Order: sequence, then structure tokens, then C-alpha cells
Amino acid sequence: RGFTAREQLATLLPLLGAWVVGVAVLALVLLRESEERYQLFLDANHVAGLPWWVGAYAELSTALWAVGLTVAACGWFVVRVVGRPAAARFLGGAAAISLLFFLDGVLRLHTRLLPQLLHVPKLVVLAGYGAAMVGWLVSSRDEIVRALWQVLAAGLLTLGGSVVVDAALRPVGGAAVLAEDALKFLGVLGWTTYLAVTTRDILLSVLRPVLPPR
Repeated sequence: RGFTAREQLATLLPLLGAWVVGVAVLALVLLRESEERYQLFLDANHVAGLPWWVGAYAELSTALWAVGLTVAACGWFVVRVVGRPAAARFLGGAAAISLLFFLDGVLRLHTRLLPQLLHVPKLVVLAGYGAAMVGWLVSSRDEIVRALWQVLAAGLLTLGGSVVVDAALRPVGGAAVLAEDALKFLGVLGWTTYLAVTTRDILLSVLRPVLPPR
């Protein structure tokens, strides 16, 4: 049978809810009486007159955080539904960490927003990120040591190296900037790879009883 009008309308409710939130966010921006509000919709390189490739690695790193967030969040939803609280806590924490760093990449939290707007020192923000990561590692240690912890360790070591270069050398150009951003990019790749493979393994262990034999 076909879907009734009521059923078809019900399928649009998630979209309508998302659009309501989107319109509210747009209204907050557009109601401001400032010409700068339109710059929020423009590409930063276009506004500054920079070549298209400027910041490409930074944008790619932000996209990788988004991938890690999506993978972990989807895994969290599944294992939470089937009743795997330890795995849910592990993946939920990983999703929260990924969201934090994704927002940092989009909003420049530790480099611009928090230091300039709220006068929170950059090192204090980085220390907060480190504390969040350590909290997740401690709370999820039993899940972490079961598999692929070497991949996670490699990713975190390179991310930590990026933070050390940033804090110790305060790079503004040249080899120091290259070292910081290269380490960060490799670290995010390691983190995302770890979450993708680990989430796959967890979901396979959950779904194996209902999957057809090969």
C-alpha cells in the first residue's frame, strides 16, 4: 500500500526540526545591524584575497575530525541500543572529543575565539583539551587495551608533538609551522583511522549473531 498523507508528513518532521534550528541561527546573525554579518557566509580566502590552497591542510584536518565524530556517534547509537554500556561509553566519549576538536577547527577556539573574546590564555585552553582526552582515556581504558591501542597511541603522540611545537616554539612561519601542522595532520589521521577501524570491529561483534554466515 502507499503511504498516507499523515505518514508522509511525519517523515518530514526531522527535516523541519533541523530547519527550525537553522533558521533561528540565521536569524541571530542576520538581525545584527552590521555589514560584517555577511562575511560569515563567505569563504575566508575569498574575503582576504588569498589563493584557494591556503589553509587546505587545516580544512582537511577539520573534515577528518568530523569523520571521526560521525563514525563514533553512529557506533555509539548502535551499541547503546543493543545494551553494551562500556562500548557506548567508549564511543560516546570519542565522539565528544572529536566534536570538541571539530569545533576548535571551525571556530578557532584555542587560537582566536577564547583568547581574544574571553581572554582565556591559549595554553589554558590546550590544557583543558588535554584533560578531556586524559579523562576519556582513563574512563575507557578497558575498551582501549582490547585492540588497536598502538594506532591510538601513534595518533595521540603526533597530536601531542604538535601541541609541544606550538607551545614551545610559538611558530609564526617556516619550518616550525610546517612541523606543527604536519604533526597535527598525521595525528588526526591516526585518530580517525583508529575510530573507523575500532567502531567497525565493535559493530561486527554486535551484529555477528544476526548476520548471515559467509
